[in-house]
Amino acid sequence: MMKKKHTLILMIGLLVASFSQAETKAYADPDLKAAFPEKTSIERQKSIARMLVIFSYRHMKSITVYHTGKDDTFYYSSTKVLLEFDCEKNRSKIIKTFFYSDNEARKNLVYEQLSAGEWKNETDRINPKSLIHVACDSN
Repeated sequence: MMKKKHTLILMIGLLVASFSQAETKAYADPDLKAAFPEKTSIERQKSIARMLVIFSYRHMKSITVYHTGKDDTFYYSSTKVLLEFDCEKNRSKIIKTFFYSDNEARKNLVYEQLSAGEWKNETDRINPKSLIHVACDSN
């Protein structure tokens, strides 16, 4: 069970790592096809903003989790990630991740998980295409 928990934590870490590099050219994941911030999902309270972002991948991926006494493997082609941004301190963290088997993160939800993500510094806020800019500075 500890090995499975470690694997799940590693997968969350990889997702966080790929998200935290969102302003780089490849999002730290060479299999990432595109990232689509859902501007209509933006909620702001003082210096905190939350936004959903869809990440679409070139190839099907898998995640194995320990669930109800056994390992379950889920296959996904896209994720929808709820991100929280601290606009004052220029940082972000993952709140929740939804895994979908379709590329558009609309139809076939295969798994969802709450994430107690750690804050990651955002370094590219002046870029109008950066996620933190969209969440904190766009109208």
